[in-house]
Amino acid sequence: MAKTRLRLLRAVGSDIRTGWLILGITLMLIVVCEAGLRLVLTTRDRLMDHPRPLTAYEINKRAVVATYPGVEWIPDYFEELRKAEVSVWSPYVYWRSSPYRGRYITVNQNGLRATWNPPPRDGADDPPPVRLFTFGGSTMWGWGARDDYTIASCLSKLLDEKGYPAEVTNHGQIT
Repeated sequence: MAKTRLRLLRAVGSDIRTGWLILGITLMLIVVCEAGLRLVLTTRDRLMDHPRPLTAYEINKRAVVATYPGVEWIPDYFEELRKAEVSVWSPYVYWRSSPYRGRYITVNQNGLRATWNPPPRDGADDPPPVRLFTFGGSTMWGWGARDDYTIASCLSKLLDEKGYPAEVTNHGQIT
């Protein structure tokens, strides 16, 4: 009886050892193949002088420039956008745009994008303007648009054309 148990233990131990050897050899082959392929592909890329991958900023810039062919302000706008995209941490909202003043992009000291609003009216009997706040991400902030053409500015212009006194504030953030 003891010999049978001993033989059974040896057989089980041999099977466990064989399994671990197979697993170890398989993992070693995977690591060697991965390292070899990385070396070959990296060497190939360097020998063929592949250009570096484009950044998200460069891809977006190329897409917008291709969308607006012949528009003179686009290259300058994107240079401003690159400078204006700096954000600072702010409590409760996490990230706000840093103050920036350019030809096409203006961000005030509170991190809010400039919005076109009509000049104040002189009439003493006029009711105070309704204050509207717009919230959102990069689309509301006005990525790809000049200050006077963001959604908030267009809303303010539309309300002014219809005769509604309103003051629109753009709380959209690009990050």
